[in-house]
Amino acid sequence: MRYTLTFVFIFSLIRTNGQPLFHYTDTLHHFSIDVPEKWKYETEREGVVFQASRIPHGRDTARDVVNVNIIETPRNLERTFAVYLKYISKTPNFQLIAKGDTTLNGMPFKWIVTLSSNLVNNKIPMQNYDLVTVKNGKTYILTMMTFPHTYIKRRPLFNRIANSFKFLD
Repeated sequence: MRYTLTFVFIFSLIRTNGQPLFHYTDTLHHFSIDVPEKWKYETEREGVVFQASRIPHGRDTARDVVNVNIIETPRNLERTFAVYLKYISKTPNFQLIAKGDTTLNGMPFKWIVTLSSNLVNNKIPMQNYDLVTVKNGKTYILTMMTFPHTYIKRRPLFNRIANSFKFLD
């Protein structure tokens, strides 16, 4: 039984990590990102410059979402991240799970993993993985979200997406 469970876990990671990705380039906002090619894509919607959403199918009803927000800001990364954390902590049922620092493609980022209620339907909890950086007076926020029970399964894919985020120079 243990070997069967190990095989199922490894196969699901390979399947999640092995998804073909679509390379999206935004020359107006000077970034590129890779997201699963079968997801639905939208640009310039309600303050979000790019959003990709997984279309649920079969028994898997998870509604994974990746979006990029860009906000004008004169602050440095430390101050911007502190303001951002204070702002999102007002979300219903907010819970900070983890936070830290990382570097993606040569740029410093701050990251957090949070749990909170969905802003559209407060009864649905969502787990977010947010990455924040500042470049040329703009704050870039990469948010990846899913249901809490699917987060561990999606995290390898979210890491692939995050690692693909690049600034165009």
